[in-house]
Amino acid sequence: MATSWTRLSSIQKIALGLGIAASKAIALVLNRRYRESREERLTFVGEDNIKIEMRVPQEDVKLIIGRQGANIKQLRKQTGARIDVDTENVGDERVLPISGIPVQVYKAKAAIHQILREKKHPGV
Repeated sequence: MATSWTRLSSIQKIALGLGIAASKAIALVLNRRYRESREERLTFVGEDNIKIEMRVPQEDVKLIIGRQGANIKQLRKQTGARIDVDTENVGDERVLPISGIPVQVYKAKAAIHQILREKKHPGV
């Protein structure tokens, strides 16, 4: 292989290097989209409302619900979205159906992500 590499022109080496970098970038984008597609499913409900199903690790559900439901009540109040917790597990995850107008749903999704991020990285 070393002899094959030395036979390549500088332009060919650069093109090969860029091709590998582009392939890696494409793989990263596709992987991220796959993870995001597993995380939620979007459904349109009525004219203006949407519903997503967000998947959350089972052990993190208690953070979202909070003591006596305090956290989820606060999330509902702050975002205006309807946030529920399905009673059945999907593997090691629970489904959180979130519905409302798009801005409410995405505020709720962002708030839940923030709760999960703070658990993983306290003080961030």
